Amino acid sequence: MTKATDVREFMLACDQPVRDAPSVISDQEKWERFCMLTEEFSEHKQALTDLKRAVEYHSKEDTRKAMTDLADSIVDMVYILIGTAHAYGFDFDELWGAVHRNNLTKIDPETGLVLKVNGKVQKPEGYVPVDLRSLIYPPKH
Repeated sequence: MTKATDVREFMLACDQPVRDAPSVISDQEKWERFCMLTEEFSEHKQALTDLKRAVEYHSKEDTRKAMTDLADSIVDMVYILIGTAHAYGFDFDELWGAVHRNNLTKIDPETGLVLKVNGKVQKPEGYVPVDLRSLIYPPKH
């Protein structure tokens, strides 16, 4: 099973919409998904704050709690984002694969490294962005 399959199984059990084709969803559903994500993002931000404080005070137990909260917030955000892809009818695994393969083209084959500026990976000369549109809306023959 993939993470997307796991999320799909949970959504179906919760009677949440899972679409198999690209779909525009209702404003209410958009808002609900946005609210779920912002709640988890807030928990993530709080975990980062708690972690900073725990490290400053050299508290091993508080550090472990904050790290656990941080891990929980990361997984929850990914879970919600995958669920949002399902809600819109996107094949998350297919899109993920395409983006991952495209990201690998940013690695210099000679050095095995990427060019970074201010911590951000730069696109190499001749870089071609991933074509998600053709995955979402395949050409009809």
